[in-house]
Formats: sequence, C-alpha cells, structure tokens
Amino acid sequence: MRIKKETSEVIEGHVAKLLVRNRKYTAKELKDKVEHELGGRYSFTERTYLNIKNKLLKDFSEDPIDAPWSVGACLKFDIPGEIVPLLLEVKRNIPLEEIFTIRTAQWVAKLHNLIPDRKDLSHLYYISTYYGLYEQICEMANIPFNTTKPDSMLPDSEKVKEAFIELLLKEEDDDERASTETG
Repeated sequence: MRIKKETSEVIEGHVAKLLVRNRKYTAKELKDKVEHELGGRYSFTERTYLNIKNKLLKDFSEDPIDAPWSVGACLKFDIPGEIVPLLLEVKRNIPLEEIFTIRTAQWVAKLHNLIPDRKDLSHLYYISTYYGLYEQICEMANIPFNTTKPDSMLPDSEKVKEAFIELLLKEEDDDERASTETG
C-alpha cells in the first residue's frame, strides 16, 4: 500500500521528532507513539514504521553540531567570539542534567538580542533549545525549516518555556504509558 505524500510527511515528522530524542525506539514503539499522538487517524504496519525509521536514519549520522558546546567549538562552528561570555553564563544557568549543545549555542548567538529579559537566562536557553530541536527534526524528516510558529512566541519567552516543558512532559508521559502497556 502506497502512502500519500501528505500523510507520509505527517508520519515522518512525528517519527523524526521521536528519533531525535531516542534513536533506539523499535518500530512497535514508534507505531504506538505516533498513532497515539495522532489520535488513531492513521494506522500502518510496524514494517511501515521500520521502513520510515530506516529511511530517516539512513544518512543521518550523529551530527557534530549536537555534541556538547565548548569555547573551542566556536571556531569550528562559526560562533562569534564576542558571544562567548553570554554562552558561558547560559551554560552555568541550565539544569545540570541537560547538555548545552553546539546547536543550542548557535541559536543563543542568533536569538540573544531578541530576548529583552536577561535576568533569567533559562528563557533564552529554552527558546534556543526549542529552535534547535525543531531544526534537528526538520533535518531528519527532510522537511522545510519554517520557524513561523516559534517566531510568534519570541516576545513571550514564558510561552516558549511552557511549550518546551509541555513537549518534554508529553514525551515522558508517552514513555511511561508505553512501558506500562508493554510491561
């Protein structure tokens, strides 16, 4: 059975979002999560999900841009030197369990002038991480990188932080639900 292009893009986008977080998901886990997210609108075989996963991961190796950031990475990844003090400050203010990636540092460098409140650098971090994750998902799913939705939240960094936390909580909730259903 051939999947329509629009349907394929929707499914691939959701699978890519999941694979960005955990590339080890099985076809069954991907199927369960995507079909749950989409409210059962689409139902495909595990083999279809395996094919989508393999297609997405085929040429998508670990990207060096998703490695932990360091001052030295600024040279290789074209991050302006004058932004280093801010990057160090952002890195010091994020939760210990989170990894401050080169991709996120690039987004901090791009967005720092748009965020008026410097009192809480976690807002800048969450916004930059949100953009970075979205960029990574688009790359993996080979879909256009259009930031219209996150752009609309820029003046209100609290909305972006809430959206980011909601996304992470939803994924944790889905993981817990899947483990109780399989266990």
